[in-house]
Amino acid sequence: MNRDHNRDLSDIARVSERTISLIFDRRFDEAESMIEEARKHFPAGESHRLAALTAVLRNEMGDRDESIRLMREAVREKPTWLPHLYRLAIFLMDAERWLDADMALDELIHLCQQQNDFYFLDDARFRKIICMKSLGQFERIQTEKAKITPGTEVFIGSKRIGISDL
Repeated sequence: MNRDHNRDLSDIARVSERTISLIFDRRFDEAESMIEEARKHFPAGESHRLAALTAVLRNEMGDRDESIRLMREAVREKPTWLPHLYRLAIFLMDAERWLDADMALDELIHLCQQQNDFYFLDDARFRKIICMKSLGQFERIQTEKAKITPGTEVFIGSKRIGISDL
């Protein structure tokens, strides 16, 4: 990688971190301005990150449908980017769009295994079980539970849950 590309990536990380901080401080106008300014300077190949940041912003502002649309856009632009699929699944679950969330989680689980990247895997499986319960697919839950690493706990919303809570 060349030096300019590395600088672009560190700039993107810095802007992302700062924007997320502004969003969670509920400084929405500043966050939106930062995203718009970043659009002028970042490489086109990184637009998926800005779409995802905008999705988080819209979600925190209460526009769930727009946040889902924007996160789907980010996934289309970078379909193998695991954080986008993970965030999309969360947004869909929050909207109680269980079937859509279940499909996003299937894709996330598949990509985690394919890429040998297990950061989101157990969390995705927990979320999949929640979707299965909501969809009335109780017969598959035990099979999915058996795939979760023993002793794993995850946060769903503000609640910490383990396998026995499922």
